[in-house]
Amino acid sequence: MEIKIPYGKRFLKVNINDDNVGDIVYPNPIKIENEIRTIGNAIERPIGSKAFDEFLDDDLLIIVNDATRPTPTHKVLDVILDDIKDNSKFLIATGSHRAPTEKEYNFIFGDHYKEIKDKIHVHDSKNDEMVYLGNTKKGTPIHVNKMAMDAERIIIIGSVEPHYFAGYTGGRKSILPGISSFETIEKNHKHALSPKAQTLTLKNNPVHEDMEDAAKMFERSGKEIFGIMTVVDLERRIYSAKAGDLFDSFYA
Repeated sequence: MEIKIPYGKRFLKVNINDDNVGDIVYPNPIKIENEIRTIGNAIERPIGSKAFDEFLDDDLLIIVNDATRPTPTHKVLDVILDDIKDNSKFLIATGSHRAPTEKEYNFIFGDHYKEIKDKIHVHDSKNDEMVYLGNTKKGTPIHVNKMAMDAERIIIIGSVEPHYFAGYTGGRKSILPGISSFETIEKNHKHALSPKAQTLTLKNNPVHEDMEDAAKMFERSGKEIFGIMTVVDLERRIYSAKAGDLFDSFYA
């Protein structure tokens, strides 16, 4: 049989012997409510955190995903940008990925890009100045972007979806690998060789546990973090959103 494999913005046709095909699984169709209201409700009812307006400060750092994630960052900014744009800067958590292209900047920030482009910094895991926080329980040396270490209050915008060896994206992944050094990312990702590093698995997953340990070390260094986590459908429409404590919002 011939199947189409998504590859970037296009599809590749692949012929597979019928005997070798078990099943083809697609996401369930789901009802999407008003997306702006979904985000707003999450921010108005934070989990394990002070209220959003109490969190706002004169110097905010907003950490966002790069274009390899379907995170609807621009939709979240639709809701919060008026409250933060005069006193915030943005850090794109690329991990070890390359910097975005101009087209990808627009994918991430949408119509807001022109307004905030001068406030955006792209994390460079090999060249940015890093700060050493110590080693995780698994021995991974944690070096994170100095720009993040210089900020006391941080908003992290993320999305939670299956990840092939970290279990799920979202939450702690904005710190490791998001704003970590290449050495730190390498040491963490070696745990992907473990049979316990599986999709949709967090318990006893060494990659996830190491990432979470790193994020807690970062938070304990004196950071106040307000997480905004989303779940999207196949068309990047927001099905659900949770906000507040970085870990509580991720698990919720």
